[in-house]
Amino acid sequence: MPISEERKERLRDSIVNAGIEEFMSRGYAASSVDAIIRKAGGSKTNVYTHFGGKKGLFIASIKVLCGQILLPLRTIILPEGDVGQALFHFGSIFLQAILSDTAIQLVRLIIAETPRFPDLAGIFLDSGPNYAQRELTKYIEREPVRRSFKTDLKPELIATQFLNMISRDQQMRLLLGVGDPPTSKEKNEIIRSALALLLGAVSCGD
Repeated sequence: MPISEERKERLRDSIVNAGIEEFMSRGYAASSVDAIIRKAGGSKTNVYTHFGGKKGLFIASIKVLCGQILLPLRTIILPEGDVGQALFHFGSIFLQAILSDTAIQLVRLIIAETPRFPDLAGIFLDSGPNYAQRELTKYIEREPVRRSFKTDLKPELIATQFLNMISRDQQMRLLLGVGDPPTSKEKNEIIRSALALLLGAVSCGD
């Protein structure tokens, strides 16, 4: 009896989730398709049918995990009335996501495996950080929002600068194992400082 499309999709999702667990805990080289199948069910044939093999499953797992980490950003609704509050809300969710233990572990995995997979970093950036930048750019491009910025900088650059200001230093520290993650209060201060520069200091050249 043929397997239904719904059942195939469930099996595919199960294999990806098992792949995420295996690759994140063991890395690519030490992970085995057999171990993934034992967790997910199915067979090696399913892995090759859906993903073309271990490499394809690894790439698919990275994409799915990026989506899971940034899932809160995919459902966020940003109002045009209070731009500062909207950016604060976006920044809070973004910072919470990329400084999570899972996100830091994923970036370490990407760094370790990029020599083996030259395209991996680009795939990660497109599925993760660049997604956040694109979504924020779309918000800033709205005419009522754009007028809140007293600068001729392009919306894309404003979005990039904001996300980098709130995350770059904190993420680097965690990747290197230096210090503790910032507290909620410290995160709020980081975001407010960045907003003060974006919404206030940019007018100094007028």
